[in-house]
Amino acid sequence: LPDDAPVFIMLHGINGGSHEGPTKWAVATGAVRGWRCVALNLRGCNGVPLSSAKVYCAASAEDVRAAVDAARRRYPSAPILLAGYSLGTYVIGTYLAEENSHGRDPVAGAVLVSCPLDPHSSHAGLNRDAGLVYNGAITAELRRYYRKHVDVVGHVGGAGFSAKLIRDFERELIVATHGFDSVEEYYHYFAPQRIIPSIRTPTLYVVAKDDPFLGETEQCEAAIRGSSHVALAHVRKGGHVAFLEKGVGVFGPCWTDRVLGEFL
Repeated sequence: LPDDAPVFIMLHGINGGSHEGPTKWAVATGAVRGWRCVALNLRGCNGVPLSSAKVYCAASAEDVRAAVDAARRRYPSAPILLAGYSLGTYVIGTYLAEENSHGRDPVAGAVLVSCPLDPHSSHAGLNRDAGLVYNGAITAELRRYYRKHVDVVGHVGGAGFSAKLIRDFERELIVATHGFDSVEEYYHYFAPQRIIPSIRTPTLYVVAKDDPFLGETEQCEAAIRGSSHVALAHVRKGGHVAFLEKGVGVFGPCWTDRVLGEFL
């Protein structure tokens, strides 16, 4: 590829990695378009070692910043493109807001798929009824992540081994290590309605009305209406990181793969 070919960095969701189908299909979309593709694994995920006691989280942009900076050093004439799914949308959104609010514009465009638009109401929904099924499954994976890295993280409270809900894990392992006073302050930091006014990079959010993680949308939609840099595609069907194409099947590419290829 030429040195000025776009560098496309794809970021997974919670407990995910470059091995997952959605990440692979997004990267395949970029490769067909002649992009230089990077499937980024957050610290401690998918076999990546954890080198410090600071675990990955939605409010920490350090891993994305390191990847973008490395790409810019190696390919200074290439535009940088970002895409993220689920928790990855929070990480990228946080990164864009931090960079843009300091007058830096290192990225040419971003697509954020299946972003829970209000983390407060999204997590509240996961604490009742059917949401508890998702909550329990995700928390089990978070406990597994902690057990894998306990020698590095250290014994922080007891939530790493006994957490029943995502919030337990966040309160014991994320809030303290990332300098927040509470889970609420942590959610507020990466909430789309707070960061969108700071984003100056062309950015597209893609969400589905039937996404069980979506949460309330009014405040985020109002922030997007007030932005000339951020757009929202709010479709009827698509679930959470699904958006299946008719006739393709559950293991094929998603409709959002075409969207990110066209937008970026």
